[in-house]
Amino acid sequence: MEVHGPRSVELIPSYLVLAEASLGLKQLNQCWEYLSQAQYTVLQQQDQAPPAITSQVARNMAQLSIARKDYDEAARHLANDVCIKLIKLLSFLELIYLF
Repeated sequence: MEVHGPRSVELIPSYLVLAEASLGLKQLNQCWEYLSQAQYTVLQQQDQAPPAITSQVARNMAQLSIARKDYDEAARHLANDVCIKLIKLLSFLELIYLF
């Protein structure tokens, strides 16, 4: 954190690993803390966050919501994940079309 700062995009993969470990240990509050930090960073640094990372944050938030039995919230996060992937796919197809 000292090199990049707590809101750096470079830290998001680390937050995701910590969140997944916490989820596996059933430490849902700790998992939420890590995912919230990752999600906040993605929202603050949208121009720098790769779509794959943004997608992974949404997917992990869905997994946490399922563990909390909040299925409506899980569906919302999964829908966000699908939208992110569709935008990425459309961008790719646009590049192919241009060439």
